[in-house]
Amino acid sequence: MSEWQLRSTGRPVPYSDEELFAMGPQKSYRGEHLREIAFPLGGIGTGCVSMSGRGRLVDWEIFNRPNKGYEPDYTFFCLYARPEGDEPVFRVMEGRLQPPYQGYSHGAQMYRGFGFGPPTAFGSGFLRFADCVFTGYFPFCRVDLSDPTVPVAVSTEAWSPFIPLNDRDSSLPVAVFDITLRNVTDRPVDATVALGLQNITGWPELGENVNEWVEGEGWRGIFMRTQKHPPDSPRYGTLALLTYAEDVTWELRPEEVGWFRINELLMDDFGTTGEFSGPKDCPPSDGPVAHLGIKVRLEPGEAATRTLLLSWLMPNFEKYWGEPFGATWRIWQATVWADALDVGRYFLENRERLENGTRRFAEAFYSSTLPTYVLDAVSSQMAILRTPTVTRLPDGTLYGFEGCHASGGCCEGSCTHVWAYAQTMAYLFPQLERGMREIDFKYDLREDGHMQFRMELPPGTYASHNFHAAADGQMGNVLRTYREWQICGDDEWLRRLWPSVKKALEYAWVEWDKDKDGLLEGIHHNTLDIEYYGPETACGSMYLAALRAGEEMARYLGDQQAAEEYRRVFESGSRLSDEKLYDGEYYFQIIPEGVDAPYQYGRGCLCDQVLGQWHARMYGLGDLYNPEHVRSAIASVYRYNFRDDFFGHHNPHRVYALNDD
Repeated sequence: MSEWQLRSTGRPVPYSDEELFAMGPQKSYRGEHLREIAFPLGGIGTGCVSMSGRGRLVDWEIFNRPNKGYEPDYTFFCLYARPEGDEPVFRVMEGRLQPPYQGYSHGAQMYRGFGFGPPTAFGSGFLRFADCVFTGYFPFCRVDLSDPTVPVAVSTEAWSPFIPLNDRDSSLPVAVFDITLRNVTDRPVDATVALGLQNITGWPELGENVNEWVEGEGWRGIFMRTQKHPPDSPRYGTLALLTYAEDVTWELRPEEVGWFRINELLMDDFGTTGEFSGPKDCPPSDGPVAHLGIKVRLEPGEAATRTLLLSWLMPNFEKYWGEPFGATWRIWQATVWADALDVGRYFLENRERLENGTRRFAEAFYSSTLPTYVLDAVSSQMAILRTPTVTRLPDGTLYGFEGCHASGGCCEGSCTHVWAYAQTMAYLFPQLERGMREIDFKYDLREDGHMQFRMELPPGTYASHNFHAAADGQMGNVLRTYREWQICGDDEWLRRLWPSVKKALEYAWVEWDKDKDGLLEGIHHNTLDIEYYGPETACGSMYLAALRAGEEMARYLGDQQAAEEYRRVFESGSRLSDEKLYDGEYYFQIIPEGVDAPYQYGRGCLCDQVLGQWHARMYGLGDLYNPEHVRSAIASVYRYNFRDDFFGHHNPHRVYALNDD
């Protein structure tokens, strides 16, 4: 540890400078580290299918809600490879299953749950590859498979378009699989790579599912739909599995489905010939499984790349919580594309442009001089935009939860005190952030300036205002308006929102700072889902930063009277905070006499004590407090709050880290 680390933090740092600032390629994972990987593929607000660390498609969350753990039956990549003059090899294109070898834990458990072992419908008993390596470099990931008993090595790069400033193409519900086969023998090899796909349109009420063969100019594949549900049903949807390849083999359903026949036919038919000889028709049935394979011949040492494209469109969002329960509306993607085939066709016709834009972003991002672990952390947060944490309303506005439960969103309403932390969209997709500001001020602002911090649905619902405003979230909306204006430079947009922004900022004088001295008093609800009482700097720094943002916007728009008042209150609050709320090391809370409320932090060292300064520094708003005090406060958070490990630390609350995390 260097001297400057000790001087800055006041305690030992368990990492060397070399470790803290190391640059290099993104980490690759193998062995037991593959177990918890799920890399989301899809577009902004489309839901996702995730690539597991072993190369399996897991967590099919394409139905406008979370669906952790769900996997369609018989839906996996498989490989046929036959060296010239030798016996064929059949493999599931995944790394080997890892313990615990338990049953399926999603949905109905009959004959496939705990006690029955890994499900046969996942091809669990088939041979897989001995060596598997996963590398994630969002928006791409790669799974490399090899095995001394298999004549080809396989590398699958999976991705979806993600192009900053282009939210349309970044919202495509597609997953692209570029599969490279490399002949590792000294003889020619005939190979077929294939994907099985169960028709799960209508989930969870499958029935009358139909698979069709489709072809267009330069592409072909399988289109899946349901006849059980009408087009306006939240169960309605379509899937497509497409390819550019010309030399293909396919079937729309298995010849037989009883007992283990689907697996047996896959092994005995495709596994020995590299061809699918099943039916080319598909009368309506419950969840039929189709296969699409691409054939290649590889000379010794030769490699070839072929593409499989999965697309989906589940057009109708259902409100599955609260009131009005069951209300439905079209997602934005359904106003742009007709069905999954339309989505897939659009991608295939524009692939070069979509891939170039996505790769340019990845190359720029990973050429940064930031350490590898920082890039990994930042990119993992970008990936949230592909998950059912967010959706796009009919007009394209982004709507978000705070996170996801296994089968539903967690904490709805684009919650302002949570989303105020987010920065990805503002800089990569600023139009989406501006849309969130517009809808916040349109539907969630009361005449007196009170803002509801959770937006209600269906789209167009005005806030009911039946709870406290959130001080940090409301001030965050003021700050984010300033940020969005700085990024887009659209003065007319700012003028249009300014009366609402001003009202929201000055609500502080109605509820939290009635004497306008710049310190928050009274009750201020915040992101910890509690109410703070009395002056403190977690919400207080957000207030001061909002006053500075308000001052800058008011001056620019010629509202000098407001600008001067915001400046006066800011200067008072800044001075009083340093005088009354700083103890020589960090900022604390003054709990009013007689208050006996839970979870006040008082003289504790809160991690978010200078949150507003973080915003102010990013947005060019200057120092909110004495900068030496701020540096000391941040060092104190490390000194008192950071743990090298958790072996000796009790935690009665939510668990985010254990043992040596």
